Amino acid sequence: MEVLIKTSAVSSDVSSYQDGDIVDAFSLSRIRLTAAGRLFDPKRYGFDSSGLRFDNSLQAVVEAFSKYKFERVAVDSVQRTNLVDNTIEILDFANLDEYLKRRTDNLAHAVFGTTGNEVFYTKTKETLSHQNVWDVVENVSDYNRADFSTWDFSELEKVYFLPLNMTGKEITEAGTLDVELSDPTVDERRSPLTEIVGVDDDGENIVSQIAKRKYRVPYWDLTESLKLDVENVRSTTRFTDGRIFDDVPHIDAICFEKDV
Repeated sequence: MEVLIKTSAVSSDVSSYQDGDIVDAFSLSRIRLTAAGRLFDPKRYGFDSSGLRFDNSLQAVVEAFSKYKFERVAVDSVQRTNLVDNTIEILDFANLDEYLKRRTDNLAHAVFGTTGNEVFYTKTKETLSHQNVWDVVENVSDYNRADFSTWDFSELEKVYFLPLNMTGKEITEAGTLDVELSDPTVDERRSPLTEIVGVDDDGENIVSQIAKRKYRVPYWDLTESLKLDVENVRSTTRFTDGRIFDDVPHIDAICFEKDV
């Protein structure tokens, strides 16, 4: 997991970030899926003479992301494949030509095949496996997932925020192992601090926000373990990056939950 920490902010406003707040958090899954989507953005690829996409590697990656695949089988009908459970249906599709024209008028479209035999995709899978997507990426290209393991923070972000990385841990007979943090755990780290202050007329909890973020990293107390200079971190004229790749700290060692 990588996080972006707010630095040099102190305020009593519960809607504001405070010094040490985890502004955003990035799982390895999010990092690699974002990278794959960027590398295989249809806008980076060309068209054939009829204006359709023709790159097989692009189609393979689009398919890896998509829930439904549509293949035209007649003037106004398509074969729809659910790419999650592999069920296939033949569906009527009124005004298919008009629909395809609207899609292909968009320079970022992802319509493949040939005129009269178009192939297109809709919806993103609800549960995407970055391992599965990258199995496809590595099979159709020279890209290697190991080269896309960190979030590409801008220099401006590194001036006003502090990037850090951390791992989970698993206790085994052989000792403590570093493990990848799950998306739910990572998502929780960028949540607000709230408390239940009552119940409404429908029996639903009334929730009040106490702070913009629930979790913080007191980087000022961790300068030795994180190899940080607090003055540099808080400077608005220097950029800093606290991510390390040897002895990456465990999440429970540097990430603290605020009290209600």
